[in-house]
Amino acid sequence: MRKSFAIELEKMMEDGNTFLLTGDVGFSVFERIRERFKKQYINMGLAEQNMLGVASGMALTGKNVFVYSIIPFIVFRPFEQLRNDICFQNVPVRLVGVGVGYSYSDAGFTHHVIEDYGILNGLPNLTILSPADPLEVSEQMRQIPKIKGPIYMRLSRSGEQILHTNHKNLKIGKALEISSGDDILFLTTGTILGKAIKVAELLEKDGYSVSILDYHTIKPFDEQTLLNSSANKRILVTFEEHLINTGLYSMVAQTLMTNQIYVRVLKFGITEPYTDLSGSRDYMLSKYGFSDEEIYKKIKKVLEE
Repeated sequence: MRKSFAIELEKMMEDGNTFLLTGDVGFSVFERIRERFKKQYINMGLAEQNMLGVASGMALTGKNVFVYSIIPFIVFRPFEQLRNDICFQNVPVRLVGVGVGYSYSDAGFTHHVIEDYGILNGLPNLTILSPADPLEVSEQMRQIPKIKGPIYMRLSRSGEQILHTNHKNLKIGKALEISSGDDILFLTTGTILGKAIKVAELLEKDGYSVSILDYHTIKPFDEQTLLNSSANKRILVTFEEHLINTGLYSMVAQTLMTNQIYVRVLKFGITEPYTDLSGSRDYMLSKYGFSDEEIYKKIKKVLEE
């Protein structure tokens, strides 16, 4: 994902008006950019609050500004500047954060990113992007110049697989249909889409038909596609590497309730807010019941009931 972002950003920077600000990170990602665009690449050091303030000022003068760091340092630490300097003034600063969910879980609790879009969803003017694979990152980067206000794009750490080839149909602000079926509707955001696809394959072997909607855009939330796709489904299932109570599930449940759609919804996500556990991403997800087989069994049990 980071590589796809860097490739598309390098193309943009050829205009001479696109700048990249970093918080002393990305040294394995931006070598070409740093070499080619010495005046457009600015390492702001470990001063993230200042970095967002500077980005806002640059954007107000007409510069196309991208800001890159690890998510705890681009969302949690400088939240006041994100709120006041960027979202309040509705300036087109593009924030790119790396390390969704448990991507950096081996670094301990401070790097567990399980509440980022839940916190940011309440900020006016902010578009929130949650791509599932490198192809989606590339497609979203090509569409970002059309968006006038601030953007937050959340990326995983490294080694992400290509999950689908529907990316050409991707449109920021509209959920992307990965598969179409009559019995079950899966709703997913971010790289956890991979698990949703694997579980769907297990269920289809049992004769169930599964639709999958990829919410690569968290905000604005595409309510209409959810309402259209949920019609006559036996159950809906949400997948997210995020706290359930402020995440995709809560947005789905609110939309269904507001529109008086009554359907069983199963939710798979993070239920315990904080933990002192650390380890690999797979290890952390397994602690929260995110194995393909376990999810499959829980869904199958409900269907049989």
